Amino acid sequence: MFDSLHIQNFRALEDLELRDLGSVNLLVGRNNIGKTTVLEAIKMRCAGTGAIWEVEKLLNSRQEIGREPSEEGESRQPWSLERLFYCEANGTVQAQSRRLSIGPLGAPESTLRLELGWIRMVRDETGEMTRQVVKDITGFENDQDIFEAIIINFGDTPRRIHSPGKMLRLGRLRPGLVDSEIGTVNCHYLPARGFTGNEAGDLWDKIVLTDLEFDVLSALKIIEPAIERISLIQSGASARRENRMVLVLKSGSHNPEPLMSLGDGMNRIFEMALGLASSKAGILLVDEVENGIHYSVQQELWSLIFEMASRLRSQVFATTHSWDCIEAFQKAASAHPDAGVLIRLDEHDNKILATIFNEQQLEILTKESIEVR
Repeated sequence: MFDSLHIQNFRALEDLELRDLGSVNLLVGRNNIGKTTVLEAIKMRCAGTGAIWEVEKLLNSRQEIGREPSEEGESRQPWSLERLFYCEANGTVQAQSRRLSIGPLGAPESTLRLELGWIRMVRDETGEMTRQVVKDITGFENDQDIFEAIIINFGDTPRRIHSPGKMLRLGRLRPGLVDSEIGTVNCHYLPARGFTGNEAGDLWDKIVLTDLEFDVLSALKIIEPAIERISLIQSGASARRENRMVLVLKSGSHNPEPLMSLGDGMNRIFEMALGLASSKAGILLVDEVENGIHYSVQQELWSLIFEMASRLRSQVFATTHSWDCIEAFQKAASAHPDAGVLIRLDEHDNKILATIFNEQQLEILTKESIEVR
């Protein structure tokens, strides 16, 4: 669990400090202020030295990856790797620096550092070719073999070096290309659009027939108390895992029905509870937590999140635009002293900064209906 975070030079965040974090943290702020970017930064930090996989996922989700040439002679579009780094002016991709860091405040040993740098191939005394990081390329001639590279460090661990060109040629990275990761944290990210079918299926397979299955069932009972059982099955003729669908069985019925037929809110609550159950002793990230969920059940949902996070020793970071969601969060947090924290992101002098509200301060804000979104 992080009690603080320091995010430097990552996308829209030049130098963001988050202090006094709780077990359940709600991020608010206007559109395009960086709430989702904070979640992406946490996800990258939790990958430790395996952050290269999060780079690939992030660039894919943002459609910031180039393409292979479609015709002979057409130049290949590069990966938009500079978009990982802070750019002073919106709409540009000219990074102020090609280095970023993400980790707890004052804890260099737990900080992830990623740099877009340069390497060259050097033959050592045994005749083996090794990669050498080049600090300054100005003294090298054009015909020398200098390659762009992603360089990852975690604390004092040896650096990991990855070639963007190789990544692009492969089309998709293979985990076998990297040995055991260092600094990893069990972390799951629930996007605003929800899990894909195979993501939900994989998470369900890990908790089915365990006590965590009952936590997911309890979440669904918030809206539909009659639900007694949950199952995931293959959908349609295809055996592909992404075609799995969620079925529920209600008391007094012998016919299971698709969870999706009960509405988007039910599916959202299922995914949230599934993600939290899978994040035991880890972190769950939820973008636009209120999506599809009626305001009348949000306090009960937040109460379940606080209870599960405490019992599973997990930490939650979520974003919202909804005042109803903030108010429900505060009411649930009042029963869990020191657990709930509201984080408001604002822009001052072209720099994104955070204001932290604990449960007592948030109670005053909600009682007075003071706008904090």
